[in-house]
Amino acid sequence: MLIDHLGCGGAQRQFCMLAAELKRRDHHVEIFTYHPNDFLRSIPEEVDVPIHFVKTSNYFSRIVKLRSEIRKSRPDTLITFLNTPAKIGQLTKFPGRSFRLVVSERSSDVDGPSWESWWRLKMHHLADAVVTNSAAQRDFIAESSSSLQSRLHCIPNCVDLENFRPAETNENSNRFVVLGNFGYKKNPLNFFRGFRKYIEQSGNTRAIVDWYGSNFRSQGKSTPSSESYDQLKAEIASSGFEDRFRTHDPVNDVLPIYHGAAAACLPSVREGFPNAVGEAMACGLPVLASNIGGIPELVDDPNTGFLFDPHDCDDIAASFDRFMNLTTDERLQMGRTARQYVEANLSTAVFADRYEAVLGVPQSSARAA
Repeated sequence: MLIDHLGCGGAQRQFCMLAAELKRRDHHVEIFTYHPNDFLRSIPEEVDVPIHFVKTSNYFSRIVKLRSEIRKSRPDTLITFLNTPAKIGQLTKFPGRSFRLVVSERSSDVDGPSWESWWRLKMHHLADAVVTNSAAQRDFIAESSSSLQSRLHCIPNCVDLENFRPAETNENSNRFVVLGNFGYKKNPLNFFRGFRKYIEQSGNTRAIVDWYGSNFRSQGKSTPSSESYDQLKAEIASSGFEDRFRTHDPVNDVLPIYHGAAAACLPSVREGFPNAVGEAMACGLPVLASNIGGIPELVDDPNTGFLFDPHDCDDIAASFDRFMNLTTDERLQMGRTARQYVEANLSTAVFADRYEAVLGVPQSSARAA
């Protein structure tokens, strides 16, 4: 299995969980990385999965060294996550290697075809299987490159159901949480404007948003990547909403955050399968989120939450209004339905089953045992 690093990222967490689950099913699994970030290393190490860090100085040497190391390991199958590892895997297989190559796309081309996507899909013809984590991305690839249709598989992300679980009690009916960075793709400015519009129209004096994530500042100073955050903070201050729309640094232990919320929100303008939504649903939370990418495959409006147009502040405001007008019993039922969906569709066992099907394994050793 090949990925850039084992740092704190959604794709990296899914990668590590898959590696560990395949090892538990008696597959021989080895991991290759090329960036020195080991935040999630303990997940595969707990089940004795070997991790090979290949140190490189530039892009070209990375391809050459990884190609050599992976070929020497003589795999039956190489699974890659993310675009650059996919390219390395494709160049490792070409020419003349008989191992099976499975590339996994972890994002969504919501803006439609581009030169980058055209080239990426051309390279995918060197793979035996292309896995997407949303039906929306699978359909995009099928429409953009019909010759890849027979190789396409949609495998939604998994959720650790033991770590992400509902709270025993939750009396907070006014706090909304967002877990994600403050980059423009997460749409923080429009989301704030929609929330502010809801407050101004409804007169609600209790609703609060707490957003946890990286602001991309460096030593407290603005950077090109922090532009969305800087604009957000300026509007919050000028509106006098500092106590109503609160920003926080990212945290490692997110369970208490979910347990202290009435609902989770995700206002992104671009998403494949959002881990934050799956985790919130596993915690029995309703979700207010954008009607884009893979989100509508998770959030069943109005049974597990409400969807909105992320570009329309009025629609964002309306989603808050719809939620705040629910009774306590209706909110609780939403949360129960969300948890039931995750249990049935997003467990690590189901995740590994689906990958084993792509690999041609008729029955997992874990289930056979």
